[in-house]
Amino acid sequence: MTNKLLILRTKLFLSSILAASICFPLLAEEPAKAVNTKENFTIIGDNFSTECGRGTCFSYSSNKKTYVVWPGPGMSPQIRAIDETTGEISPIVRIRELNYSAKSDYHDYPSMVAGKDGTLHVFMTKHVRQLHYFRSAPGGDIGAPWTETIFPDPAGYPYSLVASDGTLFIFYNWNMDPKYVHPERPLYFRRSDDGGKTWSKPVKCMDRDIDDMKELYVGAIKLEPAQGKYPERVNIVLTLAGRGGHNQCHKDIYYAYMDVNTQTMYDVSGADLGDCISGADEWNKIKVLDTGDSYKTPYAVHHTHNVTADAATGNPLVGYEQYKDDPRKYYPTVQYWNGEKWNQPVFTPKGLMFCDMFRDPRGMFCYVREAGTVTGYVYSAESNSFTEAGTFKIDGLSIASFRLTGGYSGYEPARFVFHEKCENIKEVVPKFRVGIYNGK
Repeated sequence: MTNKLLILRTKLFLSSILAASICFPLLAEEPAKAVNTKENFTIIGDNFSTECGRGTCFSYSSNKKTYVVWPGPGMSPQIRAIDETTGEISPIVRIRELNYSAKSDYHDYPSMVAGKDGTLHVFMTKHVRQLHYFRSAPGGDIGAPWTETIFPDPAGYPYSLVASDGTLFIFYNWNMDPKYVHPERPLYFRRSDDGGKTWSKPVKCMDRDIDDMKELYVGAIKLEPAQGKYPERVNIVLTLAGRGGHNQCHKDIYYAYMDVNTQTMYDVSGADLGDCISGADEWNKIKVLDTGDSYKTPYAVHHTHNVTADAATGNPLVGYEQYKDDPRKYYPTVQYWNGEKWNQPVFTPKGLMFCDMFRDPRGMFCYVREAGTVTGYVYSAESNSFTEAGTFKIDGLSIASFRLTGGYSGYEPARFVFHEKCENIKEVVPKFRVGIYNGK
């Protein structure tokens, strides 16, 4: 593994001159219209890529706008802005015209974050081959030309964050074996201290030099503010795959966090694990759930995860889907760190997949979905149990993705962004639609 890393780093250094260009955005035919925030549902777009079954991303900006970005035809990133003061919604803007056709490129959903000055930063990958970075004009003017930078990193699954001091982070998997003979995907990041104008070299923060479970399937990367004994940090939740080929034998759940100021990795108890988690002792320290022998139970957990933190203590609450008796059905499950140990896993009463988790003054919330119905729960650390807070279903929609856009930091509107799932993603006229549900 060491030799491969040296070769890759040498290649990266030799090709580290970044390709930067200006993208002149295209306006779609759909005109601007007002959003009635009193209504339950507003269509944002209906031109998803036919190969993309997921991919909505959003960001709330300091300029009081909510931005929604998604992969359009050919995986071209498209964006709209909602003015939260006037209710106006912008026309669809195509940030960059792409024509990706590889079947694997449906993974290339965008990740977006708004900087402290309102400037937007959008990331997506040409799946495990390169990383695209698009920066809007200052202040988040999506109709002005965008700046594009292409990194040569063989990246997949990007997660973007902005720290309290304005430092930008982009996390992603680094594909070590493009032919998938011996799949290996450590976790890397780059960071920028000047609003995206320049970026650090790629930094490896999680790897696995133990066995043949070397594909790190990261389900959640979230920024948390400094609180109590915890520094400002990036919470990371993941599972392992490998052993028999790509995306095989999903095993165990792991949690670690990174101090954003020092980029040092820690386990949940605060033990310093250095710049990169790699060895067996370090992996044992960050284990939340041991699912046993992956040969006997090859698919013990799903690779969709989530994480939030207790408002009173900052202790993490980790969410994941775990298979039970039926290998075709999995159940949303959480474990809470009480300061000394992980509580026993507790299952939500219903729902098949996690949608999102967050905290607000009422407690720690999680949302799960099943057959288009979304149910909200409040978690109690004292009783290690859920209380149902409400259920909704929008007629005619089968919800494929569901994320909270705001409402948990004191001033954003409480909204949910999701997109509809169509029965056949290869049909000529896809039914994927991006919508916003205005609710609480």
